[in-house]
Amino acid sequence: MSGLSPRNAFVAGVIAILALVPVYAEASGNTFIMSLFTRIVILAIAAVSLNLIMGFGGMVSFGHAVYLGIGGYAVGILAKEGVNSGLLQ
Repeated sequence: MSGLSPRNAFVAGVIAILALVPVYAEASGNTFIMSLFTRIVILAIAAVSLNLIMGFGGMVSFGHAVYLGIGGYAVGILAKEGVNSGLLQ
């Protein structure tokens, strides 16, 4: 098989565009788009891991929701108290 199939070409294009999101956010000074993109990626990772466990493994795991919830509340509480460092949060 030589060349890219249309599906592989599309996936490669989407990955290339997504790889340029941080460059665009830095060049335009638009921090919102980077924050939005980061949240989308975090939720996508959580969804994929839940799909792997529940879909392929057939196991019901509420641990994902617990870890995501605890992390969200911890970051929210620390941000409210004035800790703005992402490393500390």
